[in-house]
Amino acid sequence: MFDLDFPKLTPELGVAIEQAVADAGAWPVRFTPGREERRWFGIRKHYPAVLEISTQDGRGHVLLDPDHWDETSWELRPDATERVATLIVILAEHAPLGFLFRATWAGSPVEHQHAMSAVELAALVRGGELNDHTSYLVESVE
Repeated sequence: MFDLDFPKLTPELGVAIEQAVADAGAWPVRFTPGREERRWFGIRKHYPAVLEISTQDGRGHVLLDPDHWDETSWELRPDATERVATLIVILAEHAPLGFLFRATWAGSPVEHQHAMSAVELAALVRGGELNDHTSYLVESVE
């Protein structure tokens, strides 16, 4: 799965990202607007807007099963690698405040956080070097 924390996500920005990703043929994302739900006893629960990176497409899961489950990095399907790298660049182009990105199978604990540019993170994706225990802080593009 992919974890994505994208601050200040507006409906306009979410739709623009979805469109840019689709136009580029990048790995798919789905925007869900924020909403408020009325629950029992008048309690209101707020759900923020989210941008969800799909974990699979019509060909299967994006992450390959590792040979050994204690490996420190995840390899992506060869046909998906460039699409995910392109997605990272598109997200950065639309993120004035930057964003957090992580690839993991089962939500392993975050042990490290590394700040880097979108180009550097895209290179990690292309090299099969995404670390399961690392959250990547992609710096804003100025």
